[in-house]
Amino acid sequence: MDTKTKVRHYWENHPLYSHELQDFNRDIDETFTKIDNIKKEDVEKFALAYWQFDKFRGKKLLDVGCGPGWISYNYLKNGTTVYSFDITYKASSFTKNILDKFGSPKVCQADAEHIPFKDDYFDIIVSSGVLHHTPNILKTFQECYRVLRPKGCAKITLYYKGTLHKGPIFKFILNLMKLLDIKHPGWKDKQPQHMIDQDDFIRMYDGQDNPIGIGKKTNEWIKDLQRVGFKVEGYEYHFFPKRFIPLARYMPNFMHYLLDKYLGTMVYFNLKKLKVK
Repeated sequence: MDTKTKVRHYWENHPLYSHELQDFNRDIDETFTKIDNIKKEDVEKFALAYWQFDKFRGKKLLDVGCGPGWISYNYLKNGTTVYSFDITYKASSFTKNILDKFGSPKVCQADAEHIPFKDDYFDIIVSSGVLHHTPNILKTFQECYRVLRPKGCAKITLYYKGTLHKGPIFKFILNLMKLLDIKHPGWKDKQPQHMIDQDDFIRMYDGQDNPIGIGKKTNEWIKDLQRVGFKVEGYEYHFFPKRFIPLARYMPNFMHYLLDKYLGTMVYFNLKKLKVK
């Protein structure tokens, strides 16, 4: 089985949040409501301004790797013309059902390394925590750039290696997680025995058996994005999931904000395509 097939197989069997939402396949609307709560109250709580869901009314947007469709849904309900695709049938069909209430949803199953749209087609490209799961990340950046119109913008979020992944700090974090029994629902073991370095740790953000999950330093991602032609207009850090931390409900909002801002595990890029033919 080649790497891309392994990736597709993994996410087909483990859709985003299915590790913690045991009734994931029972009721689509109920599942989406739970995902919406996770997004708004935890992982995207301090990133809503970044997404600018209400800014692109009437614009044509592509959601690359739509997962359960939360990004697509929020743009679509604010008047954006949304196209979505995912590498798995399960995620694309789930998103299609969620968006169906807005009319005929433009959702398909496709591969981010071969985006099935013509050049310069979209006003905006968004991809939330997806492209670092692909075998050829640079090819996905090239494809996003290709289908984006000149002067169009892109919002791409990626795992990055920051403060938490530095030598002594990383070892301290692992020991603290073990002490407090903090673990991802997709970990089979309390502390997976083969979690030996930062790369494995990042890969297992999405489950112990996740085939690919790449994190790079911010300047390394910037070089890759610039290499395909993007102008990096800015970036910010987010994604510090607190729900796995014991007694997280007692964490003050300001503390979660600071953890998200300074110890968030993803970098959120604002990009622009400057090339004009």
